[in-house]
Amino acid sequence: MKRSKIFFILFIIAIITFSIINFITYKKGLNNTLKNATYAYNECKKLSKNDSNYKNFCEELVMQHEIYLKCLNKQNDKNCSKFVKNYKIQNKNTEEIFYDLMSSDLMLLCPMFSLIIIVLASYEISHYTNNLVYKNYLLRMSYNNYIKTIYKKLLKYIIIMPLFVLINLLLTFTLTSTIDFKFLLSYKFIMLYMINLIIYSLIYINLTFICANGSKNFIVTFAKSFGLYVIIIYIMGSISIILKLFNININQINIFDLFNYSPTDNPIIIISSSIVLLMIITFILYLIIRNKEKILINMEKNEVENDNQYK
Repeated sequence: MKRSKIFFILFIIAIITFSIINFITYKKGLNNTLKNATYAYNECKKLSKNDSNYKNFCEELVMQHEIYLKCLNKQNDKNCSKFVKNYKIQNKNTEEIFYDLMSSDLMLLCPMFSLIIIVLASYEISHYTNNLVYKNYLLRMSYNNYIKTIYKKLLKYIIIMPLFVLINLLLTFTLTSTIDFKFLLSYKFIMLYMINLIIYSLIYINLTFICANGSKNFIVTFAKSFGLYVIIIYIMGSISIILKLFNININQINIFDLFNYSPTDNPIIIISSSIVLLMIITFILYLIIRNKEKILINMEKNEVENDNQYK
């Protein structure tokens, strides 16, 4: 299916572009901070060292900035080179910079990743359930294998959100100049930014598979999937509010913002809630697709309706 592959590649390119724009915006912010530090240094130098304002605000700032200025002329010195790099990134480590990137202003657009998966899955599954394709497949394989074939083709979309995270991680390493394996291999990073994102990608795929049943085309499948996605966001948000009444604070129990986690969030609770949601939706999907006769009747009905539109 060439079109779905083209769309998939285009969306991957868009994700890479978005990541780079987000990174460039962040770097501009760091440059502005350095300019502000230079301005503050120049203002502080105008004050007397006996001035209370100098001691309270300027003393440490002046000392750090003067070391930075001296080290600019000693780039071959390893200690100086390291100090300059750390000073430019405000002495932040890999984890802090990564969280900054994941919580930037541009990340308000992060729900688009969920929509990308739903759009791509809706388009591909519609090809296999609303056209004559299903008849060609069923001549060569059983119904169960046909369903498995469709599902396997949809599984490639689970890489979209983890790929975005890995791109941002690589961009983070360009600032710190070192690969922080402690953060990269930490259970929190792996659980929240890898496993959890894969689980939610499966949730979106399963939602789309459910909504494809009885939908006559891609647009209807997408509309139903998006509507169900919004309903689940509302339900999960309501559950979070109810839990707060019992002093149980779960900030990320919803499926809307999957990239911006607080250092205080509990990965076990977050993963548990996403697994429960996946199990519920997967069970509903199983109940639907096990009814072979109804699924095939809906496919034939969609085929007839589509044929009538072009008569």
